[in-house]
Amino acid sequence: MATTGFVLFIFFLAFSRFGNLRLGQENELPEFSFTSWLAMIFSGGMGVGLVFWGVAEPIMHLNVPPLGLAEPRSVEAAQLGMRYSFFH
Repeated sequence: MATTGFVLFIFFLAFSRFGNLRLGQENELPEFSFTSWLAMIFSGGMGVGLVFWGVAEPIMHLNVPPLGLAEPRSVEAAQLGMRYSFFH
């Protein structure tokens, strides 16, 4: 629900009079090219995903081992969780 609200708010800003608002001097060139900007956005998104899932996936597999191959919260489940995480 909140995500939908944020997306609608961003669309409102983009298509309203605020969508043409410049964040800098009138004739100033952008500091980064569009390609560089896209690369930075992609890198930031990938970094956030790696930081989150680097911890979340092994913990998830520790609590609920894949295919029921180990007892939850056991040493075998931890090893299996790390094996699956490295595989992914």
